[in-house]
Amino acid sequence: PDPDDPWNTVYPKHSMLKRNSDRYYEGAFAGKTGYTSSAGNTLVTACDRNGMTLVVTVMNAHNNHYNDTKRLFDYGYDNFESLYVNDYDDTASMVEEDLSVFGISLVEGVTLGIDEDCKVTIPRGGEFADITKELSLLEDGSARVIYSYGDRAVGSSALSVIPFGGDSVLEEASEDPLFDRLTGISEAETAETETGPESLEAAG
Repeated sequence: PDPDDPWNTVYPKHSMLKRNSDRYYEGAFAGKTGYTSSAGNTLVTACDRNGMTLVVTVMNAHNNHYNDTKRLFDYGYDNFESLYVNDYDDTASMVEEDLSVFGISLVEGVTLGIDEDCKVTIPRGGEFADITKELSLLEDGSARVIYSYGDRAVGSSALSVIPFGGDSVLEEASEDPLFDRLTGISEAETAETETGPESLEAAG
């Protein structure tokens, strides 16, 4: 769909995307139909409701692909929910406490945190307290926080350097090698320049 004109949409013969169809499914925003003699009716559909995006793929459906897709979406939205990690996780505040003594920050103007858009998807009625988290160090020196519910990974986020005060932090890093090595700011700045993300990934 055209975000500036939601009614100006190219439909790939997918009835669940058409508002005037009796098969229309609220929140469905993309998909593709298909058919071969060996695969039968196939259907891929993406839907967003209440901040949770689900993608359903149905194959060999024998003319029941729309009904099967609807049932799978209904099951997903009835039984699962997505939560913003920053609304529940205390990683950033714990790191900030670790970098301070008697409330005085040892590393002025910078802390570590996770992507503000990071979500986890858990069974509806479950609690964030039931989620475990693990810090995973990657080969490039960066780190990710992996969130698991039971034995299943339900979300992850890069652990990022979050500067306060803008360019002053970068200037401090350029003038103080110890501060720079502790925060990894210059390496993160190089990575940002090369890859273009807005957050600075921790380099070690």
